Amino acid sequence: MRVVEEMIAALFLLCSSATSSTVFELSLDSSHWRFANRNTSVFGTGRVPGGVFADLRSNGVLNEDPLRRYNDVAYRWVSEDDWIYSATFKGEGAGPVHK
Repeated sequence: MRVVEEMIAALFLLCSSATSSTVFELSLDSSHWRFANRNTSVFGTGRVPGGVFADLRSNGVLNEDPLRRYNDVAYRWVSEDDWIYSATFKGEGAGPVHK
């Protein structure tokens, strides 16, 4: 049992020493987010953190509150689709730009 503990400790030290000592902190709270459904027939600008219903309302796609009366049925298509959020971030000296 002691051998297993020593192997786990050695692997932990090996893996932790292989990581970079430079720490990059990047806020994802940005106004540069875009969203679209899977086939890109509906798209717009989004907010993170946030939700697709709020973003669809702020972009004028949904005209009424989804929780009002029977709008949960009328807007059911929103929850049945896949939504993709994307933003471009530029890192300082961190290499290529990633999405």
